[in-house]
Amino acid sequence: MEDLREALAEYEVSRPQPPAGLSFEEFLHWGDEDTWAEWVDGEVIVLAPASAPHQIIKGFLYAVMREFAHHHQSGAVLDAPFPVRLPEHLRRSREPDIFFVRREKLPRLKETFFDGSPDVIVEIVSPESHTRDYKVKYMEYEAAGVGEYWLVDPDRRQVIFFRLGADGRFHPEMPDNQGVFRSEAFPGFWLNAGWLWQDPLPSVEDINLQESGGYSRVYGKGKQEGKQETAREFLALRFGEHSADIQEIVKDLSDLDTLNNVLRELFSVDTLEDARNVVHRGVRDQQLLEKDR
Repeated sequence: MEDLREALAEYEVSRPQPPAGLSFEEFLHWGDEDTWAEWVDGEVIVLAPASAPHQIIKGFLYAVMREFAHHHQSGAVLDAPFPVRLPEHLRRSREPDIFFVRREKLPRLKETFFDGSPDVIVEIVSPESHTRDYKVKYMEYEAAGVGEYWLVDPDRRQVIFFRLGADGRFHPEMPDNQGVFRSEAFPGFWLNAGWLWQDPLPSVEDINLQESGGYSRVYGKGKQEGKQETAREFLALRFGEHSADIQEIVKDLSDLDTLNNVLRELFSVDTLEDARNVVHRGVRDQQLLEKDR
């Protein structure tokens, strides 16, 4: 904590302090692309530099979210420093650690800030930001109509997921019994919260978004075996023991293109019946390929 205070004091001294009562436009002009500061009703709040653990977790989560959004063309994922100007009546510009906006909101993405309420905001809690993240920003993001607010707390080794309800209030959403949280505000995205506490963290290569359309743990095995493991793990996480029969059938899929197609489709299914249809269709497709060869 003392190190953070010293770093903040050094940072504050190193740059000219803004005058009081700045408008948001003046705040943007005062800062630059490396400025870590927030604007609250005319006051500029300089933020402390982040710690190494904070940045490592942020980098991992940002990479996973960004690759997923890019692969599915679902929107944009940005990270700090990049201001989010909340709805005008709140008179707030915040610097979320990470935020996601759906494709239809991209016109609100300006050159130097996002104007409006993101669909998902992620804040990674540090000792310096504890009260701000848990209380102040919670109330602001709720009032702004942010779809989901994810609080990642490395000290407590926990993630709290809040989802905006029809009543305009945040409600906590628990991961399932496998530790997996499924986002509604970030369509199709799911996260195993336990990944965040692994040492070392998984690499984006281990969680391969590009090839499968989902999360593909390769486990250091060959591509075919790795993709089979991915499909079986996904089925186990999503449908539990009820999917045991099709988990076994997945072992018969050996064609890589077919496996890729099955993985892409599995990631978007809603029911166990749909998952069974995807796997059985994959087996039939592979049989047809083998006949043609």
